[in-house]
Amino acid sequence: MKRQFKFEGKGGELFCLYFVQILLTMLTIGIYGPWACAKICAYYAGKTTLDGKSFSFTGTGGEMF
Repeated sequence: MKRQFKFEGKGGELFCLYFVQILLTMLTIGIYGPWACAKICAYYAGKTTLDGKSFSFTGTGGEMF
């Protein structure tokens, strides 16, 4: 049985997400970093599917901090 992964994200969405997260991390002198990482991980997980079923990421910045 062949399983198929698919990423359904868009380049523009990803660029904007990274831009905002990097900006917020720089403005907070790195404190926002774990929350930025959580948002980016959630984006990748939510836009990735395996056989049509999407993944989810439930981590938070507080848990990574």
